[in-house]
Amino acid sequence: MTSALLSIDDRGPPAPCPEAAIATLAQISDCAVTEVKVASGTTVIACFYCAPHPIDEALLFDHAKGCPARWKQPRLYRHLASLPRNANHKLNRRALRASFGPDVP
Repeated sequence: MTSALLSIDDRGPPAPCPEAAIATLAQISDCAVTEVKVASGTTVIACFYCAPHPIDEALLFDHAKGCPARWKQPRLYRHLASLPRNANHKLNRRALRASFGPDVP
């Protein structure tokens, strides 16, 4: 056996991203996860989602448990009418962070 075959990482499939776990909720039409600053020197993962109406956060937190990596699970949820996109229809995470609120020093 070659050393290349011996060095294969065999930890299993990668953990699903939080967007994949949250997007499986029937009410959610679009979602994105990004890091936001909540205090000076403190950031958390926030999920921005589009749905006809705001969804109970307890349901969102419970559903996010489908993402095995706890550190990837969102700590905040924000309902939006639509996610910001650029001219090429790519998600604008910078605009999402800015929509969260003013920058904290």
